[in-house]
Amino acid sequence: MITIREERKAFHEVALIFSEWGWGFKEQNQDWGFDVLIEMAYQKRLTGKVGFLQIKGGESNFYRGRHGVTFYFSQEHKDYWLTLGERNPFFIILDDFSEGKIYWFLLTEEKIVRTSKEFKVIIPYENLLNVDARGRFENILVNYPFEADEDDKVLSDNKSIKNTPFDLEIFYKIDVKKGLLCCLKEKKNKINIVLGYNPDVNSWDKEKEELDWKDPYYYTLWDLKQFIRDKYLSLKLKDVSNILESIKYEIESIVEEEGIQKLAGVLFDWDNLGKDIYKYKDFVRAFEQFSGLSKGQYKVRTVGQTVEFVTNNKKYVIDTYQGKTWELKTLIENECYEEIYTETDEYIWSEIYLDGGIEKIDFIPKMLEQWERYWDQLYRQVEENVGETSHLDSMKESSWKRFQIFEAGYDDIGDIIRYAWELGDMELYPIAVLTMMNIFDRECCYEEYCECEFYGGVTWKSICLDNNDDDDNDEGKFFYIKEQDE
Repeated sequence: MITIREERKAFHEVALIFSEWGWGFKEQNQDWGFDVLIEMAYQKRLTGKVGFLQIKGGESNFYRGRHGVTFYFSQEHKDYWLTLGERNPFFIILDDFSEGKIYWFLLTEEKIVRTSKEFKVIIPYENLLNVDARGRFENILVNYPFEADEDDKVLSDNKSIKNTPFDLEIFYKIDVKKGLLCCLKEKKNKINIVLGYNPDVNSWDKEKEELDWKDPYYYTLWDLKQFIRDKYLSLKLKDVSNILESIKYEIESIVEEEGIQKLAGVLFDWDNLGKDIYKYKDFVRAFEQFSGLSKGQYKVRTVGQTVEFVTNNKKYVIDTYQGKTWELKTLIENECYEEIYTETDEYIWSEIYLDGGIEKIDFIPKMLEQWERYWDQLYRQVEENVGETSHLDSMKESSWKRFQIFEAGYDDIGDIIRYAWELGDMELYPIAVLTMMNIFDRECCYEEYCECEFYGGVTWKSICLDNNDDDDNDEGKFFYIKEQDE
């Protein structure tokens, strides 16, 4: 019989996988029917393509056979699940704790076998829920419900998938006359898009067919790939004909007047749509207001929610409260341990902790949960990418000893964020930060972080955008600029 502990363990392990994919994963508050609603995401944007999961953990829920694991269920479950599966795919997920494997199965009527008392399905051993399964799930959600064949039999295995949603190759090359080209290839269909840019010979890596990372448009080409894939998927779902030509026309219309710089601005606004980030043109106006320079006297590079400006002898970056808040939310909500370590300031997190303080009895149990989640995720990632995880055992043991030292000294140390940094900056520090953020009000913490970042020293200077005759909504638009080392 499955225990509550086993059930939560299964939920946690399955949730980790969909979290790594960046998909929506919403647990249902009900005792019978289905457990989770998943929603496919692409480039951090939810697509509206949803499916249902029924999650079971522990060996009592299935039996291993020669060709796969057998799962049994009742008439009531069969009828209800097939009803749910009429419009959206319904998946059975089995977490085999003893083998450390998770199996998945797309439930369709023709795959169900009647037994003397119940019903069953046989899940192939190769149906493993891991990082490699993402493509199959994408295909199913995009193409569901499947079309029937000539014999009116509904197809539901891999052969039923009509097209992979990302059956598209994107790469760049240099043409002697036309300059930088974006090349799209879909099966036998190929097109080249002129990007209106002739990079310096030293900025082009011939072997990798990409710009050097120091080139002003390195990140623009990265964003362009994401834009094209997103546009491709959107048009494919709408059954638009001549998709590649449509994409080519849209991009070349953008670069026709101002070249790749215009494209960089459009992609910046597209990537930050819905994030409450100011428009690209506002960043440009803020820099010109600050520097007194005009177009042609500087180069621009967009990076995430920030914009960099390069003059003859200096390099600047402009950020905003909204941009920094979005960055912090992304790192915290996605539990990006490494990025919290490398991209955030431990002194600011320390200030936030010291302003409120948290009792040991409230902090340590939650930090232990976070610590366990960190190592579960690390083991899973290494197993999927490398295969061998034994080398992590000694690392985890050392981390556990540091955790115990941290716990023992908690009440004697005022600044426990800094203490975590000193004991284990690469793992205990981000774990401590995430624990704190799970206890404090996150929105207040983000606001305090921005306050410390932009006003806590002499690094940043503020810019209040002057009113523009063409836009009467500029009042109150604040930007923050600092000089960067070359």
